Amino acid sequence: MLGARHAEEAVEEAFRDLWHGASSFDAVRGSMRFWLLQLVHDHSLAILRGLAVEERRRVEAQGLEDSRDAPERESSPTERSALVRAALEALPSEERAVLERAYFGGCSQAEIAEQLGVPLELVNDRSRLGLAKLRAVFQETVDADE
Repeated sequence: MLGARHAEEAVEEAFRDLWHGASSFDAVRGSMRFWLLQLVHDHSLAILRGLAVEERRRVEAQGLEDSRDAPERESSPTERSALVRAALEALPSEERAVLERAYFGGCSQAEIAEQLGVPLELVNDRSRLGLAKLRAVFQETVDADE
């Protein structure tokens, strides 16, 4: 979730884009209001992705420190990576393509829809379904370890 500072940053970046890219506005594609809201949305997602990367690095660094203290409790980054790869490979190719572009490519769902040439709603559905399947796989793994 974005804090006030991050929300202000997203709005500031959106207005900067508006100022510098006003000529790219196309009224045929929607209203100015919608375009500005989309800019804020896109910048918010970029900030969230950046925060997620920072958090993941922090957690991984903490995990590496913890695993040095108790190696029997933690799986190695290599084992976790192999588990993630295997879980992704088990997904249907359409869902895997969406998730890989989102999480490894850093693309927004709108960018993924454009890259794949499919409607945004379909990208949303594939993302939701793929994440649900991954969640189930990882929950099974956690349950098996307990």
